[in-house]
Amino acid sequence: MIGVSRWCGLLAMVASAVSLTAQAAIPATERQALLNFYNATGGSSWIHNGGWNNGSGGTGLAGSECGSANAPAWFGITCDSGGSHVVGIDLQQNGLVGSVPDLSALPYLQSIILSNNNNCSSSSQNNCGLGGALPSLSALTALRAFSVEGDVFSGSIPTLGGLAQLQGFDVGGNALTGSIPSLSGLTNLQSFNASNNRLSGLLPSLGGLGALVVFDVHGNSVTGSIPSLTGLSNLQAFYVFGNQLSGTLPSLSGLSSLQFFNAGGNQLSGTIPALTGLANLATFGVHGNQLTGAMPALIGLSALTGIDVGGNQLSGYVPVVPFPNNLQAGASILCGNAFTATPDTNWDTATGGAPWYSACGLSATTVNLDQHGLTGSWGRSNTPGTRQGFLFNVYPDNIAAGHGTVFAGWYTFDVVGGSGGQRWYALQGDVYNNNGSATLGIYTGTDGNLNAAPKPVSSQVGTATLSFSNCTTGTLVYAFNDGRSGTIPLSRVTQNTTCGTSGDNGSAPGNYLLAGTWIVPNANGFGFVLDISPNDKTLLGSWYTYFPSGYSAPSPRQQWFVFQDSNFAPTATASSNIPLLQASGGTFDATVGGGVTMTTVGSVSLAFTSCTAATFTYAIPSQSVATTTVNLVRLGPAPAGCSL
Repeated sequence: MIGVSRWCGLLAMVASAVSLTAQAAIPATERQALLNFYNATGGSSWIHNGGWNNGSGGTGLAGSECGSANAPAWFGITCDSGGSHVVGIDLQQNGLVGSVPDLSALPYLQSIILSNNNNCSSSSQNNCGLGGALPSLSALTALRAFSVEGDVFSGSIPTLGGLAQLQGFDVGGNALTGSIPSLSGLTNLQSFNASNNRLSGLLPSLGGLGALVVFDVHGNSVTGSIPSLTGLSNLQAFYVFGNQLSGTLPSLSGLSSLQFFNAGGNQLSGTIPALTGLANLATFGVHGNQLTGAMPALIGLSALTGIDVGGNQLSGYVPVVPFPNNLQAGASILCGNAFTATPDTNWDTATGGAPWYSACGLSATTVNLDQHGLTGSWGRSNTPGTRQGFLFNVYPDNIAAGHGTVFAGWYTFDVVGGSGGQRWYALQGDVYNNNGSATLGIYTGTDGNLNAAPKPVSSQVGTATLSFSNCTTGTLVYAFNDGRSGTIPLSRVTQNTTCGTSGDNGSAPGNYLLAGTWIVPNANGFGFVLDISPNDKTLLGSWYTYFPSGYSAPSPRQQWFVFQDSNFAPTATASSNIPLLQASGGTFDATVGGGVTMTTVGSVSLAFTSCTAATFTYAIPSQSVATTTVNLVRLGPAPAGCSL
């Protein structure tokens, strides 16, 4: 539809530059060219031929071609403001038959619109529409718009060299053969449509066509590779599907206006290029190729309504849907690939299948997420030494029966390796007992102070999808608004205590139900997620905070600490003088260890006084923080069965 709307706008622009009040006579050569055209295309049988025919079967009166104050111009004819030359012919859908004669005697023509004059009921019929060979256009140097879309032309597309004013060219839906001519030098070209013909050969270079908005050559037999799209900052629609193209997809970087891209039904290989920066992209299709690798991140694609990557050889995890998510129900295709089957209700809706991978012949083992048993410490699988990870806390049924909330603290580092800058994020979303995945918002806080005003600035900075294949392994697929994206395979750090595939598998032993998220009420920049594992006799805490007030540190002033008591008995409710550790030198989402230094910077003590209250004492001499005791409260309700 974009090609049609853009074409109509182009014709309106061309027509607006022409006056209809002309009264002078055109040259005899131009008049004769019109009469030749009338006779060659069955003018006496046109649907409308007013002015061309004087009413008694003869030709139109001399001098009447452009009309006058008292009479209109010949039907479909537009002249310049002085009525001296013909500048436009528009006879679309007018019952023309035969072929177009030589038009070189009309050198002032700016638009030729002869589209949809196909009156044939089958391809074997003859003399039933406007066809034959396309006329030469080389003498029409003023030409801006040319359309014979939906006719029955055959032969090749004429050369377009020298048509420097050309803005729109449409020969779609004919029976043209040969190759697409060079578009070099057509710096004003905005729309090019040669779709649904029988063209072969290579695609022309699109270099230097900075004004190009629409390029459509789908439904031909074009071979070779897709040319570079670099520099086409105005490109909105690019359609090359249904050809025989090979090679790799070009970079889409810098195509900030791109709305529609379809290269499906070819023989393309390699990976799908990054889609970052395509804020206006509405549909993207590469169905039925030989593409490999992972599906790219959809960060920042809030205009995306549908994506079709089906029928390729893609693998890995499907990315997080865009934020905000405007994918239309049933308008996306993922099947026909080797994706990892990870539950995601957003993709269920987008593909029209529940779960989305069921129609793809894929299966996944999922875990009921609405259970406290998933609460605990989780890290990237098989990457010791990276010193970063997650502490999850699930609040089952806190919204409704079978509908709970998951909260997570993510402790990590800056993206600059070895800078020592710590970063932390909070993740939160809904979980359901009949859904194996959860969509989470990623949040952060900046410019706070340790246990002091002012209140930090909080904002959502991304989205993530969380799923678990069993009680000890899971997956987090994340996408930040700044362009970072990835997939983190998760494994549990401490032993499973109560988690079961269908839900908590029994009463929690000992002090496990004291695990969860704890805060200092009415204080800023201060929070914990605690993991207590009776089986491991371990208390593990992550403390998310900021530098002390008056301490010089660059924005966002974040820091995090960890503390661990490895002899926390299953009946214990307090622990004293636990070393407080701080990490430095890491890199965001590192996949290998090394470079991280853990330093003891202080000590803490923790004592639970009930299932919802505790005291916390800390001292951080390295930051001149004296011994301080604060009261903690549990964030959210206590887990069912907790007693103290």
